[in-house]
Amino acid sequence: MANISNEKLINVIPSVGEYQRELDSLNNQLGKTTLTGKISSLDVAETLFIYMEETQERFSKLQQGLVDSLVSESLNKVAGDINSKVTAISAMIETTMKNRGADSVLLAQDRDVKQFIKDPHNSDVKSKVYNGLKNFLEQYSFYKDIFIIDKSGNIKMSFNSNIKACNEPFLKEAMGSNEYYESYFGESALEVKNRYSFFYAAKVQDNNETIGAVVLSFDLESEMNTIKRKGEVTISSVLSQDGIVMASTNNSVVGVNTNLKRSRDLNLIKYKGIDYLSKSKSIKMEDTGFSLYSNVMIPLTLAFKKDEHDNVEIDDEVLENSHLISKELRGIRDQSEEINEDLIDVVINGEIIASKKRAYALNPILENIRIISERINVSFSSSIADIHNTIISSRLDDVLFRSSTALSMLSRILYFQINNARHTASIDEIKEVMSKKEKNEDDIDIVRESIERVNTLNSNYHNIYVFDTSGMVIATSNASEAGMIGKGVESDIVRRALSSSTSGSYIMTSFAPSQSYSHKKTYVVSSPIMSNDKEHVAGAVSIVLDGKPQISSILRSSIPIDEEGVALKNSYAMLTNREGVVLAVEGDTNIESGDQLSVPTHLYANVTPKGFSELVNIDGANYVVGSTAIDDYRGFYIEENKRNDIVALVFAKI
Repeated sequence: MANISNEKLINVIPSVGEYQRELDSLNNQLGKTTLTGKISSLDVAETLFIYMEETQERFSKLQQGLVDSLVSESLNKVAGDINSKVTAISAMIETTMKNRGADSVLLAQDRDVKQFIKDPHNSDVKSKVYNGLKNFLEQYSFYKDIFIIDKSGNIKMSFNSNIKACNEPFLKEAMGSNEYYESYFGESALEVKNRYSFFYAAKVQDNNETIGAVVLSFDLESEMNTIKRKGEVTISSVLSQDGIVMASTNNSVVGVNTNLKRSRDLNLIKYKGIDYLSKSKSIKMEDTGFSLYSNVMIPLTLAFKKDEHDNVEIDDEVLENSHLISKELRGIRDQSEEINEDLIDVVINGEIIASKKRAYALNPILENIRIISERINVSFSSSIADIHNTIISSRLDDVLFRSSTALSMLSRILYFQINNARHTASIDEIKEVMSKKEKNEDDIDIVRESIERVNTLNSNYHNIYVFDTSGMVIATSNASEAGMIGKGVESDIVRRALSSSTSGSYIMTSFAPSQSYSHKKTYVVSSPIMSNDKEHVAGAVSIVLDGKPQISSILRSSIPIDEEGVALKNSYAMLTNREGVVLAVEGDTNIESGDQLSVPTHLYANVTPKGFSELVNIDGANYVVGSTAIDDYRGFYIEENKRNDIVALVFAKI
């Protein structure tokens, strides 16, 4: 697993070092006692002490096996923790960056942006573009900057840069591309602070003529700050293919632009003179052609510190019936009991011999053997209990982390759905049409083409529809949902969406069946469309998440896996509400969506975003369960949306 010797690990795993020293001492005492017995007893109990020598040899072998198991299980626990974290970071960044190129396209197609590039001295247009883009940066806070650039490379507007011009190849490529947008990863004069930067660039066209480009600078450091957890000793980072650090959760130790060695497997590396356990995992960058990697590392000296689950009390019956306790570990336990019984037999038989032969010099030796035997029994029992505890606590850590990660991914998806709804509602062409009292077919086509464009660029959505102030649908992005046109929307959505008089506001349904999704469960986010004069609401945009594949994918990735990456038998993940009703479930279980959970109510009723995990008996079987409530991501989880107060539960039979 790692290029690290047991000897080095023994020195950094406190409990293992303590047990080895104790067992070495007992082995030494046992050897001395055996030798003393052979000398003192002469021929009276020679056979007895020959048997003692054989028992000591068995003890020595068993001692080494026990120490190896302690080291192995301790390392497995740390490896599992690091693997869970590095996998989660890759998944969260993949979720965040998916479809982000669409943002640059939507801005590039904005009518005011086009007008500003053609006439940058028009103060009214400039002010409108500036305020609109500033608001965009506040909503999409994972962008560092937005650049509006004309076809000559002159930067007409930016927010956090003093660069006046850009003539880099990626910009020229974007302006001449037949694609919606181009992405670029590498060195750039637009970002002199970082060695490598990530950009999305979309050409701006007016009457099919390219007049410039919109460039978005993605802020990986900001995204890593959302992943960072208070008090954790692991250091997470995003690396380029050649190992350059692009973002880090601890810049004082692993700074941006420094170099780290990537490793697909858990590995021991030396960084700034300190030993770290480290592992990397690829980040799938859809449609970019670039390679990024998440990396998690922890100082070797801190990797084996006990956590809150390391002292969990576990019933002997639970351990006896658990498939997690290996045949080898059960064998060590059985052999230790046999050695203890053999030493007790030596004492009993020795006492009989001493009595018959009147060899009273044996009695102090036999008493010493009794004391050593008791200490061996305590030491083996304690160390084996520690191994059991390490195995179970590792699973407790894993299910808690997986439940937390599931909701981190979901909250990101909802965040983008909210912002896309708000942005779509602010498209000038849509606002103009919806502000008209009478709308002809050409008007409807303008609305339909606008929402089709948004949907085409965002693959997570089943449909986008626009409805007027009466609640009647006038256009849909998904042709298969054209039957909605001319019909009314769910009354709750209409009432809540149209009741707001604030541009950029939104409402979100709970994860529930929707008529706009064939009465299957999903999320619908709606944002009001303000009239051109901003004096009244002219309608609303609703975005329907393609809920089934999105939620299923999140839950499937949250199910505990084995070393080969295969989902564990009798393991499953689910979303529930605060009443314990199952909203969605994936994995090896007979539980279905809509079922009422038959588990202790605190698993779903009282849980917080911090979450917890524990051992639970369900229908006579023992499980580790991780439970976490949904939390805020970049401010999306406002009070109005507490109706989406859902819980993720991950179960794994032990």
